[in-house]
Amino acid sequence: MKFSPSTGNFYPDDIAYAALPDDLIDVSGEGYTKAMSRAADEAFSVGADGAVTITKIPGPTDEQIKAAVKAEARRLMAATDYTQAADVAFDLKNVAAFTEYRAAVRAIFRNPPMEPEWPDVPTPDWA
Repeated sequence: MKFSPSTGNFYPDDIAYAALPDDLIDVSGEGYTKAMSRAADEAFSVGADGAVTITKIPGPTDEQIKAAVKAEARRLMAATDYTQAADVAFDLKNVAAFTEYRAAVRAIFRNPPMEPEWPDVPTPDWA
């Protein structure tokens, strides 16, 4: 079995290829199996000597998680912006429920927790 760092692919020895990358490294069958049986949160690398190393893929940072929470809050607010327009609010029986919902989402936006508990979106009740 061979591995090419430039393509990130393994090349079995029993297949005749028309062309192969110039940077092939010999890898044992055990190394190949190790690379292919890694967990979803793991990555593999192949050293110049053909040794396969498995490493954990780092998860998102706290800042990235909070940024994603803020982005979701922004999306949820935008999806209900229409409920706050004066001409819509006049015909919306439960405008107060939307105002309350948006206040809860806004609080999450302002101080994003790592695991937010999102409020349920009210169903519009038109007059």
